[in-house]
Amino acid sequence: MRLDLERLDRIREAVGERAALVLHGGSGVPEELLREAVAHGISKINFGTELKNTFTRTVKTTLAATDEIDLRKNICARDFCSPANGGGEDQNLRGARPGSVAP
Repeated sequence: MRLDLERLDRIREAVGERAALVLHGGSGVPEELLREAVAHGISKINFGTELKNTFTRTVKTTLAATDEIDLRKNICARDFCSPANGGGEDQNLRGARPGSVAP
């Protein structure tokens, strides 16, 4: 996997601070490469596949363990980041409840 960092530099130089540069498809990109992208002007990284997969694993596991189908009652936002569901610990989601803003 590679990113064209020289191209990122040219784009950043051309647009200056008028536009945020976004990396779509960040799932699976090694951390070091993401850090390099940020150093070259990327200000937002999208991780759609990673989020979708973690969400799907959590729903599957939760629904298999209960007859309750209302996800508001049996899945918290913090569940999506648990190591048991393939995610990491995320301080921003810890303690979040459905319909609330994470602390």
